[in-house]
Amino acid sequence: MAFAFLRLFLVSAVVLILGFLAVFFIRSAGLQQGFAAPPSPWFLQDFWWVYSPDLDHLCREENLAQEWIYALPVSRGENEWLAACPTPVNLAEYLKKSPRKDWLLKIQAHETYAIDDLIKAIGEVEKDKHIAIWSESQKVSMYLRKKAPHWLFAADGASLVRFRMFESLWMETAFEFWPDFIVTSKNVKNYFHLDARGATELERRKKRVLWNWISDADGDPDIPIQGVMTNRPSEAQQRFGKRL
Repeated sequence: MAFAFLRLFLVSAVVLILGFLAVFFIRSAGLQQGFAAPPSPWFLQDFWWVYSPDLDHLCREENLAQEWIYALPVSRGENEWLAACPTPVNLAEYLKKSPRKDWLLKIQAHETYAIDDLIKAIGEVEKDKHIAIWSESQKVSMYLRKKAPHWLFAADGASLVRFRMFESLWMETAFEFWPDFIVTSKNVKNYFHLDARGATELERRKKRVLWNWISDADGDPDIPIQGVMTNRPSEAQQRFGKRL
């Protein structure tokens, strides 16, 4: 009986040691990879300022410096893609009329139906614009990435869950994380909360971390960030400008 327990103990110990070594080698191999930032003008900026207005302020031309990126919800109407203003307007026409160059389009869709029409609508104006996409649907994000790889993409919920899973296994250095940036805050009820180790890994990969600061419930960053998204631009610059 004692021999059987000893053999079980030895087998368990060998399995644990091999598992530890496997994680160590996978993590080490991941750390050997080199990364380059996307060839986007946004990545030439040290810090991203993203204005995400309240519904009442959507589609107003705010008196903001051109360094601000405008976050705009986009939805599908009956036959066209719309800027989801209080009174929705045709997306291409709205972007064409606006002098603002930098746009974070928050795509309100879960399927790829009519997404080609969205690409066409943005294509009518994108020569003079810089476009980033944020969708909670991984299906939509990856479809757009395939069709328009020159745009930037925020991480969707499924990608963030996968990142957290690999991080819990200490293998976050070795898996593919395709989005260009993530949005995070302490308000985990509404947003993914990135920890310090995850922030370090994303910085190593030349990704950007945006802190969502819409309400005081989002709190102050406890990790390195490279941008902030807010509906209070003046307060945000006073509060986060010192981080530059």
